[in-house]
Amino acid sequence: MFQRLSSVAFRGLEALLVEVEVDIVPSEERLIFQIVGLPDSAIKESRERIISALRHADISLAGLQITVNLAPSDLKKEGTLFDLPIALAIAAAMKKWKPNFDLSRALIVGELGLQGDVRPMKGALGAVLLAKQKGHTSVILPFLNQPDLAVVPGVELILATDLKSVLKGDKPLFIPPILPEKEEQWIDFEEIVGQQMGKRALEISAAGGHNLLMKGPPGTGKSLLAKSLPSILPALDPQSSLDVKRIWSLAGLLTEGKRPPFRSPHHTVSHIGLIGGGARPRPGEISLAHHGVLFLDELPEFTRQALEILRQPLEDHQVTITRAEGSLTFPARFVCVAAMNPCPCGFYGHPDRRCVDTTKEIERYQKKISGPLLDRFDLQVEIPPLTFQEMGGRGKESSRVVKERIIKARKRQEARNGVARLNSQLTSKEVKEKVALNSSQEAILEEAVNALQMSMRSLQRLLKVTRTIADLEESDAILDDHLLEAISYRTR
Repeated sequence: MFQRLSSVAFRGLEALLVEVEVDIVPSEERLIFQIVGLPDSAIKESRERIISALRHADISLAGLQITVNLAPSDLKKEGTLFDLPIALAIAAAMKKWKPNFDLSRALIVGELGLQGDVRPMKGALGAVLLAKQKGHTSVILPFLNQPDLAVVPGVELILATDLKSVLKGDKPLFIPPILPEKEEQWIDFEEIVGQQMGKRALEISAAGGHNLLMKGPPGTGKSLLAKSLPSILPALDPQSSLDVKRIWSLAGLLTEGKRPPFRSPHHTVSHIGLIGGGARPRPGEISLAHHGVLFLDELPEFTRQALEILRQPLEDHQVTITRAEGSLTFPARFVCVAAMNPCPCGFYGHPDRRCVDTTKEIERYQKKISGPLLDRFDLQVEIPPLTFQEMGGRGKESSRVVKERIIKARKRQEARNGVARLNSQLTSKEVKEKVALNSSQEAILEEAVNALQMSMRSLQRLLKVTRTIADLEESDAILDDHLLEAISYRTR
């Protein structure tokens, strides 16, 4: 007796097709059950779960020799999601299961409990997208993964609650999940008093996808400003939403996928927690922030290793993790917003408070952020203390008004750069084509480059910010004011 079914293995974010082959012959001895094909310990232990689950579904395996092969045999298989396909392959081989759909075009995943209950898995959406890619028309997966999923045309999703109901032919069809709308009370710009330059920098950052660093004493509103950023971010387009849901599904998290994610890890996070990895690599905070925002508060308090590891993802928009088995790549296109004090005590340069740190302590603190990392922040803004008069006021504009400007600016970028390409994503060649300066502006730029000792990377980022400012002002041409404003956001 022989049966072949399709399942899936994950290698980082990549979903790979796995063939589950089952061969059954009579055995004169006790039950012999073996699994081959580079299974890990969790898969080897599935033997007991599968035997118990099948027994509760009234299928006895006594007097049989069962060999399970997970192909391709050179790919290491991990986790518990092969329980359900192995059990169903055994049942089909024994003629105990005759589904009313084409089994050769079905993909099956899920963990089994001892009584046959089907437990949720990580990466359910990735499995469905793989089925679509490979031409499968049906996917059987855990019912409890329904909130992870999205409607994928041409693929019928069969949500399994337990093994017995699947064997009986119960086929509850997928119902698109309705996740409760999270009433997240994002801080509105209108609630933030003063700090007009900080708000303007956030608007530019959101419009063009530019990284932003805010510096200033404690209590000036740096964290508050950063946490107001989600209130002005436009909704994700359908493809970006699907990308976000896929990453979060692999991490075992739930998201609507409609709003850009906002991740704010504590400065005690490990470098693995930040960039991803582990014995069985999973997405880190920078990948969970894909198509959204990564906020790093108290930037110098992060470990030097974590900060330096950020340099490559900020430039390449992906992170590569190398293990003995090979390299894994996770996407990481995010806007990095960071906040820091000017010194350990926080009051260096404060107009009214005395700094108690020595010159060496201040230098040591500021050098925690390397020059190459600072270069990757397109906007660097000083957030000064508020005056008494400012503390009693209100913000001049609501987030709704600012968001409307940002949406218009992004539409201009899309028309010029292509779908879903913001100014921060322009190549060096495109910057030359799309940020045309006249001779007087070239002179202004040369003076700024020399005075601020800018690197080529800093110069490119400054020009991209200039283009975004022009888009916010609905201007096709770059004006002097646009360039001068962009220069004002560089402190290095």
